[in-house]
Amino acid sequence: MTTSIHPDLSRWLDAVTRELPAEAAAYTRHELVAHYEDAVTDYTAAGLAPDEAHAQAMANLGQDEVISRGLKDAHLGYRRYQWAMLASFSMLIFMLGFPVIYLALRLKDGSNQAIALYLLDDLLFYGLTTFVLLSARQLFTWRFHLLKAGRFIQLSVAGLTLQILADISSVLLFGYSHNVGNKYVTIFQTSSGLETGLHLVSLVGFTVIGVGLLGLAHQILKTKIDLYGLGVPLAGLLIVMGGCFISSWLWLNISSAVSLLIGVVVLLCHFLMWPLLTLLFFRILYRPTSQPTRQA
Repeated sequence: MTTSIHPDLSRWLDAVTRELPAEAAAYTRHELVAHYEDAVTDYTAAGLAPDEAHAQAMANLGQDEVISRGLKDAHLGYRRYQWAMLASFSMLIFMLGFPVIYLALRLKDGSNQAIALYLLDDLLFYGLTTFVLLSARQLFTWRFHLLKAGRFIQLSVAGLTLQILADISSVLLFGYSHNVGNKYVTIFQTSSGLETGLHLVSLVGFTVIGVGLLGLAHQILKTKIDLYGLGVPLAGLLIVMGGCFISSWLWLNISSAVSLLIGVVVLLCHFLMWPLLTLLFFRILYRPTSQPTRQA
């Protein structure tokens, strides 16, 4: 193997190994340089000029962005998906266990202990959900090369951030009973412009979440990604949840049988989504990939 590397190849190697661990990056660079040099030797022997042989060998290596995503999936994905599987399962336990803890402690609504527990609930929900969503973004981006799906997940995270910030702020500023995330006080019952503004921010957050979930479902169905048999069920659940979040303007502010039903559907979807995501990451980890790479 030659000691000098063509500048084009050096830049390409830097791009595809930039985010890899040092040991993996060094090994990968060694292997890719060997492939490049073997290709140049073969093309030169076939009669191509040195510049033509170099250009063809570089073309054989592939687009740096695509190769980079594949390498990150191979070297960084396993640990990330493993933690995401545990986080998804933890969310299910958390959603089942938190109400039990609240009832067991016999806390009074509005007490300092109840407010502290509620804020802890919000922070844990936000942290675990965001981690799982961003892990799913890396999965869709790295393994399946669906950049648009990753962007819709980022949109959902942005909406969740808005909603949680408004929810926590309303509790700290106006008390537990004025929590904007539930039907304690509707936007029509607010007592100040600031409280109304927090309600609006929360509702915008819910709407953005819904748009992101519907966009992700559309990408899954459009590209026909099987996701080890979970693509269609996941897309269906995302569509239902997305529609419910977009309609939050209705079910969080208008008392009716329909709004109550939508609230129940949202809760049910949460209890279905987390086992499904746990199973998805489990299958991603322990079954060999058979998905073709797709361009965004």
